[in-house]
Amino acid sequence: MSDLQGNSGAVGAGRTTAAPDVLNSDPDKILGVPVWVFAAVVGLLCLLLMMTPLCIWLRRMANLSKNYVPSEQPDVDGFVREVVLKAEACGTLNVSRIGRT
Repeated sequence: MSDLQGNSGAVGAGRTTAAPDVLNSDPDKILGVPVWVFAAVVGLLCLLLMMTPLCIWLRRMANLSKNYVPSEQPDVDGFVREVVLKAEACGTLNVSRIGRT
């Protein structure tokens, strides 16, 4: 009579298959790794993800705070002559404040 009530001798009480191993996992492991190792890896990854942009930003700020010193003196007079000659050739210099004086 007990065979008719659902206890057919299979694994578990009234089950036809065994419970999967995922449900019977060790509570001291995450993804098959001890909890402290998993926590250490996640902590290091978080630290790396936060420190990398910070280091890049600090390097950029250090680079921006340096004075720019060119290797040779820039030719400002030649640049100004070139701008004035182009403005004069286009007629822009005649209508500007410099051309009126």
